[in-house]
Amino acid sequence: MKPGTLLKTSLLSLTTLTFAGMLSGCGQAVFPNNTTGTAATNTSQSGKSNGASTASGGAKKSGAATSTAPVWPTVHFTALHTLPVDMLGDALAIDPAGNPVISGGYTGAYSLTGVVRVNPTGAPVVLANLPQPTHDAAAGYIGSALYVFGGGQNASYNSITKVSHGQVSSAGTLPDYLSDATAVPYRWQGQSGLLIVGGYNGQAFNRTVRFASVGSSGLTLQDVFTMPVGLRYIAATALGNSVAYAGGLTTSGSITNTVYLWSPSHGVQLIAHLPHALQKAAAFHVGSRYLLVAGGLLANGQPSTTIYGIDLVTKQVQVIGQLPSPLADMGYAQSGNTGYITGGEPTASYTQATNAAWKLSL
Repeated sequence: MKPGTLLKTSLLSLTTLTFAGMLSGCGQAVFPNNTTGTAATNTSQSGKSNGASTASGGAKKSGAATSTAPVWPTVHFTALHTLPVDMLGDALAIDPAGNPVISGGYTGAYSLTGVVRVNPTGAPVVLANLPQPTHDAAAGYIGSALYVFGGGQNASYNSITKVSHGQVSSAGTLPDYLSDATAVPYRWQGQSGLLIVGGYNGQAFNRTVRFASVGSSGLTLQDVFTMPVGLRYIAATALGNSVAYAGGLTTSGSITNTVYLWSPSHGVQLIAHLPHALQKAAAFHVGSRYLLVAGGLLANGQPSTTIYGIDLVTKQVQVIGQLPSPLADMGYAQSGNTGYITGGEPTASYTQATNAAWKLSL
């Protein structure tokens, strides 16, 4: 595939839309608690699913872990300027100033090299270009530098690329080729870094979760835990000192509805099942109690609009809202109570992508 760079400059002005479970009106997109609407592409989705346990009482919306019943979070969407090109499979990270930054992606015809800052109040800015076109990489900031792990085109890469102040350099190589993995910001043994979760090398699935950090000798990788099963295209996020990941493609070629939670004190635990199997979804969190899984590709090949909430205390699963449109294989990242979604696959076709970007108030 020919290399692509992000050059298109046609941008839309900042807009906001209102959704109340379904699309209507204008303003800001607001999804109320306990929304039970279904995804436009999957009308069989239910509002609740196989909670392992329930409890009575009230819960604080702050997400504090208590033994009380859940009060489900709301999600507010604001449309941002469109991206320079349509893309899916892009890796999104949050820079130290709180801005989302895209690495690579796939237009539906070719992979991209661009490293692009998405300004919440202005036009996207091209910061640099990766050494080779890539999509399905894992990316995140360690300190002031962006690190891009693996990815690929027709084959997976083992490269680690550093982007700092517009300068691009090699930061070493991974132990194996890797694509379709996720980078989760995490603090481990007193150091801030990234957990590299899931993915595969083109033949075998990766089960080893590694912590990437930077010290006096440069970037280092440390094995942290082993996933019970290998998975690609998971939705993952950190909640305090725990990491949750949901869905994904299995070694058998099927997709899964499992939700796992790892912590240093308890290891990996299977905590819930989503009502439907999915892959290529986005993950966010509200406090340390609620995991949100948004969109994703369903077993019938259609992207979903559904946003699931998973209460890590009661293990209940609830549909809490809808994305503005069906979407899978998007870039996603979070800083505090603000999340971002960029690009993605809006239809059941790997050759069609979107240039939409969204800010989420969580």
